[in-house]
Parts: sequence; structure tokens; C-alpha cells
Amino acid sequence: MLYELGPRATSVYGVLIERIRSGKLAAFNVRRNPGRTASAAAALMIGITLVSFISLFGRSLRNADTDAWRSQVTADYVVSSQNGWDAYSPGAAEKAISVPGVQFVSHVRGDRGRVGDANAGINGVDPATIEEATNIEVTGAQLRTLHGNQAIVKNRFAEANHIAVGDTFTFRSPDGRATKLVAAGIFKAPRLDSLLSAIVVSNHTFDRALPRPRDAYAFVEVSGGARESATKALEAAYASDQVVKVETRDGFAESK
Repeated sequence: MLYELGPRATSVYGVLIERIRSGKLAAFNVRRNPGRTASAAAALMIGITLVSFISLFGRSLRNADTDAWRSQVTADYVVSSQNGWDAYSPGAAEKAISVPGVQFVSHVRGDRGRVGDANAGINGVDPATIEEATNIEVTGAQLRTLHGNQAIVKNRFAEANHIAVGDTFTFRSPDGRATKLVAAGIFKAPRLDSLLSAIVVSNHTFDRALPRPRDAYAFVEVSGGARESATKALEAAYASDQVVKVETRDGFAESK
């Protein structure tokens, strides 16, 4: 726009600048080369618009990411390692059992291995409590019915590796141990972050297939729901060894 108005607009702009002593040189440059001044102003406006767009896009992506985590968890509390990513001894999460009002602690194991040539994350879950702690859409056998060598496979991993319900496949642990699994169901993962990895089996099967069974998460349900008194009691229970931290469902989603 400044460029289209030409010398008249830039001349007025220069007069305004001249009112400030330090602006005399700038006013001279405006009159001398109005086209360059207009181009610089246009570039500045484009830059400001671009920065605003990136900021808005980043905020929207962050909100979508938080919503994805929150939508998959229904338990009152989530126990994870201090940095939120490392696995930890299953015994660490059990300290919540001693807290009055705790109804259950649902352990989710985590590790990695291979299926054929593909890297594959694997989780172990407690079939008796996992559906009370999470909200996962599954086609075929459900998480609560997992037993033996049954596995529930993430939809994108199943598609990429041509695994259908009823197919048998081999999972190899980091130490090379081979475990035959049957795809009993397929779960639909969110487009962003998935709480569960490519393969989900029962904790019993996980502990046999992996060399060092460790928890990725544990879910804690308390009578009366998450509240300040329950939070403080759980934090106190886990404070002694500093191995894990406990967060409310919303706190967990926002921290990921």
C-alpha cells in the first residue's frame, strides 16, 4: 500500500519523522528512495503476520496434543518416571496401595523390540483394570479379555506390516528372545500422541517375553475422584524414593 501511494505518502511520513531530531536522516532516506522504504515496510508487515500465524498454529497444535492425551486416560491419577519418559520398577507404583481410598493401581509395562524388519514398541497391561483406566477404541478382542499369546495391535502398525485380526506374528525382544503372538484385535490410535505402543499384551505375557519388565505408566483410581487431599496423600507416598511422580489426569496430559 505504501508503495502504491508513492512519494506523497512517504513525504508526509518524512515530515512526521523530522519532528524528532534523530529522525532527520531517516526522513531524508524516505524521500530519497520511497520505493525501498515501502518495500521494507511491506516486508516487516509480512514478517509480523508470519510470526503471528506460527504462534497461533503452535498453540493450536499444543492444545490438540493435550486433548489427545486427556482423551485416552480416564483414571484419576497417572504415575510416571520423574522425567516422564523413562521406565521404572513396577514396585515403585505399588506404594499407592497403602493410601486410603485407592481402589486400584493399573500397571502399564513398556519396552521395544522388532516384528520382522520393523521396530515395535510393546506394552503390557492388566486386563482386569486397564479399561477402567483408559479409553481405547478396539476392534476385535478387547483389552479386558487379553490372555495367553493374544495381542492387540495399533491400527497404523498393523496396516504398515500387513497384520490382520487372527494373524500370527513373531515379536523379538532386545535380547533376541522370540515370542509368537496372535493379533486378537486392532486398536485405533489418535493422529497425534498414542498412549499405547504398536503391540499390547497382558502383563503376564510381557513379563515372559521381555528380559527386564518395567512400567511405563501406572494408573491410580481413588474413591471420590481426584482432589487436593488425595493428591497430597499420593505425593507423600511416592516422595521417599523420588523414582516416580504422580499427576492428575489433566496434569499428565498438559505435561506431555
